[in-house]
Amino acid sequence: MKMFFAARALLAACGNSARAADCTSIADTQARLACFDNAAKAPKAAIKKPPTDEFADAKAALVRKLTDPESARFTDLFKVSTPDEGEVTCGMVNSKNRMGGYAGARGFIFHKRQNLATLMLSGGSDPDYRGENAASYCVYCANDPRGDREFSVHCPSLIKSYRSAR
Repeated sequence: MKMFFAARALLAACGNSARAADCTSIADTQARLACFDNAAKAPKAAIKKPPTDEFADAKAALVRKLTDPESARFTDLFKVSTPDEGEVTCGMVNSKNRMGGYAGARGFIFHKRQNLATLMLSGGSDPDYRGENAASYCVYCANDPRGDREFSVHCPSLIKSYRSAR
């Protein structure tokens, strides 16, 4: 009976927040095991979920096109609701090229409805870089202060050629 009260007192001392270091210092085997059991049953601190990234789809679609996807540095991301194409995401990305150096930030557009990302001024490295995607970047992204200023100089001719092709 004495043993029961001693174990119970030790358990009360351990409480719900018992740590493994506290339990190891208990000499009595049964009381030590009870302390560990009690610590295991204690409610865990609430694990905070990281905030969801509203641009995750756009980033995922774009990094598939990069030479070194893990080096991607995204900046100036924003969304635009369009009447024709639904929601598009615009932004800038800088990533390493084949030589291992950062190439400089470039504009991109992501069409959510099509799950299609297009990197501006990408030449032959992005098969989706064509007139209509470049023109949509010009219409929805380039005029925003966060848009790609280097690319915006090409916009008047791109929009004109795209409209004449339709």
